[in-house]
Amino acid sequence: MRRVNYLLIASAFLILIITSTPALAKVGVGINLGKIKVNQPLYAGGRYSLAKMSVINTGSESGEYKLSISYLEGQKKLKPEAEWFKFSPEIFFLKPGEAKQVEIDILLPLNAEAGQYFAFVEGQPVSKKKGMAIGVAAAAKLTFSVRSSSLFWSIINRLKAIILSTAPYSYILFGLLALVLVLIILRRYVTVSIRKRDTKK
Repeated sequence: MRRVNYLLIASAFLILIITSTPALAKVGVGINLGKIKVNQPLYAGGRYSLAKMSVINTGSESGEYKLSISYLEGQKKLKPEAEWFKFSPEIFFLKPGEAKQVEIDILLPLNAEAGQYFAFVEGQPVSKKKGMAIGVAAAAKLTFSVRSSSLFWSIINRLKAIILSTAPYSYILFGLLALVLVLIILRRYVTVSIRKRDTKK
């Protein structure tokens, strides 16, 4: 009889511990794209807007999230460097069920190798502890091709990228330079002479 009582007490105590323990917070992430395929060929030195990806907090706790680049192990296609990509915003805070749209841009180096590129764009939570990774991510396949071009055109593409990324200030600067150039030409090649009219006749 005592043994039965002890078992009942132990069982009740165990149930009390389980029910009184708070549920563990769940960390989760989702994205709205399964793949990002760039149909137009890209050129070395150029800057391109690839896509807008929504990152969703599918978990039950708030936290910081980000996008990053990863690869297939032993993949045959070329790997784009992570430094080529710019995510705006880079890190963002999400409440449970909240989503954030992130712009994905790529700036190709002047010596980018021509060929087919492949990578994963991953949405993932940011660990609060430095150097510690959270094993939760949602990934979209990214594919694009880079056409071969000369160094001259790569430099031209880079100049275009700088002008577009710094607009409208770059347009104002070029407008001022053009005005100064016109004034220099006018001063050098155009002479204006003013004669006093004789009114004593």
